Amino acid sequence: MQEWLTKNHSITAADGFLVETIEVVGGAYEWQFLSPSRTLIYRSQHGYGNPIAAIRDGLFVVLGEPSLGADRIEKIRNEIRTKTRPA
Repeated sequence: MQEWLTKNHSITAADGFLVETIEVVGGAYEWQFLSPSRTLIYRSQHGYGNPIAAIRDGLFVVLGEPSLGADRIEKIRNEIRTKTRPA
């Protein structure tokens, strides 16, 4: 098991379960799933480059895919792209 340095982000899922990211030795990030009593249930071993990508994948695994639907997600992405393009 990897040695971890710091916790970065955490989100409480249903019934007190927790999805959080940790920074591991070497500068990578992982996500982990904890019980309501904070017992480790699962920790990823993918070496994410940033904590947001790690928590995104953790939430996707634990909660399932978004219920917005592919068309709605693509519409939102296009809106974001339009608003963030340099002038």
